[in-house]
Amino acid sequence: MPVVIQGRLARENDQLVCDVITLKVMPSDLDRVDQAIAGLSTKDFENRKAWAAWADARGRAFKDNALLQRARSLEEEALRLEGERKSATVDAPKELLALAEEGRRRQIAEPEPSALAHKALQSRLAAANSSDGLKEVIASIEHFFPEAAKDQASGRINLGRWSQATRTTHELPTAPLPSICAGRSTAGSGRRKRQAPGGSSRRRPALGHRTGIKS
Repeated sequence: MPVVIQGRLARENDQLVCDVITLKVMPSDLDRVDQAIAGLSTKDFENRKAWAAWADARGRAFKDNALLQRARSLEEEALRLEGERKSATVDAPKELLALAEEGRRRQIAEPEPSALAHKALQSRLAAANSSDGLKEVIASIEHFFPEAAKDQASGRINLGRWSQATRTTHELPTAPLPSICAGRSTAGSGRRKRQAPGGSSRRRPALGHRTGIKS
């Protein structure tokens, strides 16, 4: 338990001693963080990030696992709030994808980083109106989800639950992501495939990656 003392230093037998006048017990680091967060706006992600960094440094210095765990939860909360703010910007998909990359670099727990990336990629897919635009989206998918190209099973998963799970926090246009692995349009949306000239169906590959968001 942290304490603040006031007193007079003196030397006794070649040792420094403190003649204590007052002693004040301070809140624990965990209580201090909780009290500070309670006073913040519900949308203040910047100060949450600052307190998360403080709690992480103190937790590492004093081997306080509870404080380290609180730091992780604050980082996740700050990332989500920042994502909500960036969803309203002019180039929201680009900013959300950059934020997702930052979350990965900072090792913020899933599913938040992947959820941000998924929302950004959905929006970019909806806006893609050419084969080159689609290739750029696929390249971004492969960059953020390196295992997606090899995960054929996920190409058969209904990804509609992603939109439902993230809609309340990231308001962007949604569309099923293409499968870069199976070469089949199996996003499970229930929509009929458009027929290309000659009767063959156009196929778009979908993001074959799950992060644990439950419907």
